[in-house]
Amino acid sequence: MRLFRKAFTLPSKNQLPTRDFFLFSISVVFITCLVAVSLWVVIYTSHLRGIQRDLSIKALNIDKTFSEILDDTNRLLVYIGKQVARHNKSNDLKFIANLLASVSEAEFKAKSAMTFIEWINDKSYQVVNSQTGVIPDPPNMSFREHVQRAPTHPWRLQVSKPGIGIPSGLWVIPAGTGVVDEKNKFLGVVAVGFSVVGLTSKLIRIAAIDKASFVILDRNFNIILQSDGHGFNPKSSFYKDLFGNKDPFTEEEFTFERAIHHQDVEYYAYRKMQNYPYTVMVGYNKELVTKDFYALVLPRVLEIAGMAIFCVFLLYLFRKRMVLFSNSSIKAKDDFLRKFGDEFQSLLFNISSQAEVLYSA
Repeated sequence: MRLFRKAFTLPSKNQLPTRDFFLFSISVVFITCLVAVSLWVVIYTSHLRGIQRDLSIKALNIDKTFSEILDDTNRLLVYIGKQVARHNKSNDLKFIANLLASVSEAEFKAKSAMTFIEWINDKSYQVVNSQTGVIPDPPNMSFREHVQRAPTHPWRLQVSKPGIGIPSGLWVIPAGTGVVDEKNKFLGVVAVGFSVVGLTSKLIRIAAIDKASFVILDRNFNIILQSDGHGFNPKSSFYKDLFGNKDPFTEEEFTFERAIHHQDVEYYAYRKMQNYPYTVMVGYNKELVTKDFYALVLPRVLEIAGMAIFCVFLLYLFRKRMVLFSNSSIKAKDDFLRKFGDEFQSLLFNISSQAEVLYSA
């Protein structure tokens, strides 16, 4: 109570507020800072968990969208392959050229961002494509991974790592479906090339990931697809060097305890595609996350600071009234104790007098 009275003693005109008042104000500021820091930590943790949940949903959307595009492509290629196998026309290049030309590419290109449809014979030569028809001097496509795997995995879409398309000359993701006849004899491969630029833009639009960054890796950590302006060279060995021989993608989907950083992107979540050997990693631009966090926490911190300043200001303005109230309380207590002491003393005196009278009798 004495410190309280000192803290709020009204200064004279030429006298600054008392030292105790400043100590009291500093204690208020300290408590305010402690509350603000605690609030900062709680909001940051909640914000980070919200980001991880949001990125997990975006990774799932990418998985679904990319899988649907690949599945639709495989259905088209299987249809073409079935026609070739059923009519036993694997060596009839004119029939295959007409078949490829009859496919409505316009609608499918708009959906899957593919470039051309090709027929690669059983000796790995691209003999027909939907743009030029029969190719006089067919190129050897045996270096493509999907061509190598197609004979042992027929009727299933095989995807190669990105490369320069033949004959498109664009940066594409080559893919193809192996074709066999009723006796399981390998006939060839119906192949396509997905435009990397077109496919990336479609994933961003359809999967609603315009504010996020993503990268799709194969089982060897090669980059299959990446966000526009991502800053990676498609031939980069960044992830091979980062992960080495350890596979960090042990779960079907997971959120990293520590984000994977590359330039200004922080990756918080990944998802392994169920039907294809790829992993989707999703993250946010670090600057964007920081701005969103500040926009969320700063108003709360300013509110707390404003309330603390307002309380100190009110205490400073009403300190005289509070001191008077304190003085009156102390005076009332002293009066009560004095009266009580007088009454108690009188009572003791009476008791002592009566005791002496009784003792004398």
